[in-house]
Amino acid sequence: MNINQNPLEILVVDDNPGNIASADVLRQLDHSVDTASTFAEAMNLLTRGKYGSKDFKPGVLAQPEKPYDVVLTDLKFTQGTLASGRDYLSYVVQGEKCHVEQDLGYPLALYAIATGVKNVAIVTSLNH
Repeated sequence: MNINQNPLEILVVDDNPGNIASADVLRQLDHSVDTASTFAEAMNLLTRGKYGSKDFKPGVLAQPEKPYDVVLTDLKFTQGTLASGRDYLSYVVQGEKCHVEQDLGYPLALYAIATGVKNVAIVTSLNH
């Protein structure tokens, strides 16, 4: 894959705002770049809005009409809130709602591959 040839559709998933901002380099090369900071946001983009919809069934691939060309995902981030408003990984600690980072890059990468994405990479910094 030559990133300088044809414009690519790229999904970048990271909860670090600085890493998300660095995706602008890809935009400057005329690629179409979507960004997400939670698993739910990424799945909604990856499945073109089918994830979290009423017809989504766990264990069934929500096949997009056209998959991304590239998915670059962080290793650890939170589940986030689904379109239904349900937040799977939040819990209450001393009365405060906390979000727990988990290794969600692996299932996201596998799902992306299963739905037809040809180029998938898990990229992480040394703080994980």
